[in-house]
Amino acid sequence: MAGTSEASAERAARDQALAWFVRMNSGDATQADAARFSAWLGEDPRHRREYDRLGGIWSDLDVLPDPRTARSAFSPLNDR
Repeated sequence: MAGTSEASAERAARDQALAWFVRMNSGDATQADAARFSAWLGEDPRHRREYDRLGGIWSDLDVLPDPRTARSAFSPLNDR
């Protein structure tokens, strides 16, 4: 059962990291949020790892073209 417990802890860390990532990047985070976030990061090494992973994914999105402005030559929308 230790594997199940570990998987559950990983999933919880991932879910919490996502919630924190959204909150901290929303533009609405307060100083109290920042203090709670800092405490959360220090609670478990998984927290920092999962939060950093999300930051990396977010950064990787910067290199993708905006699909709203880049249409493929094969797009049915080009036929209009």
